[in-house]
Amino acid sequence: MTFNKESRTHKTDAYLALLERHKGILYKVARSYATGMEIDDLVQDICMQLWGSFERYDDRFAESTWVYRIALNTCISAYRKEKRRETSSTDAMHILHPAVDRDQERLDELYKMIQTLKEIDRALLLLYLEGKDHKEIALIMGYTETNVSTRLSRIRNELKSMTNTLNK
Repeated sequence: MTFNKESRTHKTDAYLALLERHKGILYKVARSYATGMEIDDLVQDICMQLWGSFERYDDRFAESTWVYRIALNTCISAYRKEKRRETSSTDAMHILHPAVDRDQERLDELYKMIQTLKEIDRALLLLYLEGKDHKEIALIMGYTETNVSTRLSRIRNELKSMTNTLNK
């Protein structure tokens, strides 16, 4: 997409429409890396990154892939900065979405386990849980499909191991 000065209104309208189409992605990714009031700040950072790279969007790729990639990169960077500043451990992350579940305690335990994963592994797992196939995850994350498959297998094994440890 390229825009001249006369089409600034068109650019703004197109950008706002993009945000509307993909606001679910923005909040879902932000919730997986932030807690409480930080979520809105993180979404705002993602929006700023999207705006800054909006003119460089390559429409050969799906919009959602591009949005996920920018959102994840922004959140991972913010997470790393926060971890460097943090001096004590934090509580588990908020649940990605409100769950009406009979076994809320087990769901909370799962999210606590996910919170212990490395930030890249959390991003992979988030995309996997969203139903993305290995090819799309590879595009979003910049990995090969084989690497995605291997990493997801290791993540599942790590979560199973944690579950087995809790059940003993």
